[in-house]
Amino acid sequence: MTPANDIPSPVLAVSEPATPDRPHSRSLVLLTGLAEARPYGEILDACLPVVARHLQSVCLWSPKGESEAWGMGEFSYFILEFRPDEQTPVYVQVWSEADEALIVEVSSGQANPPAGLYITEARCGMLRNLGFELGGNASNFRKRVQLPSSNEVQPLAREMLSILCNVLGYDGRSELAAQLHLGTLLKPAPVFKSLSAAQLKKILRGLGFVIQPNDEAPPYLVYCRYGDLRAICHLSAETNGTSGGFELLLLRSFVMRDGPTTFEYANELNRTLNFVTASVDVDGDLILSREVVLRGGRTARSLATEIRNWVSACGEIGG
Repeated sequence: MTPANDIPSPVLAVSEPATPDRPHSRSLVLLTGLAEARPYGEILDACLPVVARHLQSVCLWSPKGESEAWGMGEFSYFILEFRPDEQTPVYVQVWSEADEALIVEVSSGQANPPAGLYITEARCGMLRNLGFELGGNASNFRKRVQLPSSNEVQPLAREMLSILCNVLGYDGRSELAAQLHLGTLLKPAPVFKSLSAAQLKKILRGLGFVIQPNDEAPPYLVYCRYGDLRAICHLSAETNGTSGGFELLLLRSFVMRDGPTTFEYANELNRTLNFVTASVDVDGDLILSREVVLRGGRTARSLATEIRNWVSACGEIGG
């Protein structure tokens, strides 16, 4: 990590955090280490405003429905960390998700055994008195905290610094670092928002289908087969301004059976099979279909998975 500003004082200035696009990470140094210990009040005065400002970015979420509201899969965290020795980090962190209580965690040493040398029984007892219990994937000390408004951010920042100094023993003789991360579980990817018949044929060929030419078929129908499975792919919901593009794909297969096909049989298939809808046409033939919506975007992998699932379901009843 590098200091946020190259100034001679051991207390480093940090600018007001902006609200960047996700994902975004920022590492900074709040205090450089000194040869002599600092009083807790000095550490608090130097760090509290900075920690509180960054916690606002992590802990406060816009109400759903506003123009800058959060998106699904978004999360944030803020970590305060120091190293009692060069190899061992000890930290306090806050994990935040929209519409959820905050999770405040303190390193226990369970996942990082060297840190256990510094998390003594006395310090474990102090953390339990503050409402922390062991839990989570890392078996850290943790507790859930509700943060109803921005007025609660500074008290949370003060508690984090108090734990760091008065429980974990930070005294200013080592560097005090921080990390902010605004993350998302979603990953950007190229998507199809519509398909033309030519594009669909390429995708089907790539999945092992054989395209069956039909000069009399309209351009939105594609006849194909996969082994013994014969199918008609029906494109609909033509897009505005995109020549030959459609936002809806209907996969259909006609299944030949011995004896009549009843509505009761089709309904039983709908109760037991996934990824396919069974119906009976006017001629009494069994139809197995799957509707795939492209509006809003489909990745190539998602589209291929939909088609494979439909083929697999058809195969379960001998289609």
